[in-house]
Amino acid sequence: MKVLYLMTPFAVYLVGEHLGVSGIIAVVCAGLLHNVEAERSQLINPVVYYDSVRLNVLIEEVLNTAVFVILGMVLVRTIADKTIVIHSWRWLVAGLMLYVANGLVRYWYARLAMHRPKLCSLVFSLGGVHGAVTFALAFTVAQTRVNRPDFNLVLMAECVLVVLSLLVPTIVFRLILKPTTTDTELEGEVTKVRQAMVNQAIARIKQIYLPEDLRRRVLYDLNAQIANTTARQVVAKPGLPIEQRQLLEEAYRLAFQEERGYLAMVTQLEEKYRPAMTSLYREIIMAEMVIFSSNDD
Repeated sequence: MKVLYLMTPFAVYLVGEHLGVSGIIAVVCAGLLHNVEAERSQLINPVVYYDSVRLNVLIEEVLNTAVFVILGMVLVRTIADKTIVIHSWRWLVAGLMLYVANGLVRYWYARLAMHRPKLCSLVFSLGGVHGAVTFALAFTVAQTRVNRPDFNLVLMAECVLVVLSLLVPTIVFRLILKPTTTDTELEGEVTKVRQAMVNQAIARIKQIYLPEDLRRRVLYDLNAQIANTTARQVVAKPGLPIEQRQLLEEAYRLAFQEERGYLAMVTQLEEKYRPAMTSLYREIIMAEMVIFSSNDD
């Protein structure tokens, strides 16, 4: 599935070029269709979906970084062209017009199609870095046999659009949006909640009946969630008979249930830290998946 997923954009691009249409636009359309399909079928096979999402994030970060490195190189080479520098006002005006037009289209799309309020529509219209697709679309002009000065004009105008999409939100959002919790405050709160969450799970495990060797194993893994372990405390994990394995799984399930319950309580009391609590909840689910996968092995 992952190989097919990675091959799909290349196949779509080649088919599009063979049919005489823009391969880049074809890949963009295929990506939009894939996102819609993925949202409706993510629970058919959650493991494959999650793996695909993480793989997609990795590839996206690498390619976006590469795009801006290439953009910087192209900018330097393009500025070296005396023609484009002499007529700098032309690409500046064109870039400004593109940015304003793009913002208006996005704003009215949010207002009319998505039915968002004015502030949300303004954030939607200004937010997002228009880099990869914009840069790719600029290079589609090169396939139309346009002369070099005109291509440089288009490229520089697109670069103005990309740079404005970086600068304008940085300034405007500080004026129109309420300040959020700082990263330092959020990190401190997450550390506090994680500690309390794990302590509650540990206290629950100490209350139930469990053979001592299994209890040590569960307590070690719970303490590992808060980095409260040392090399001397490493617990050997020999193979267990089926009865003890089932008992161990029940203990882990109970511990994770306690942690989720604590997070649910904290989320209701501290609404401003809800995104951080969601992140911790995701960590618990991932920990549960890792534990039960290793036990199955």
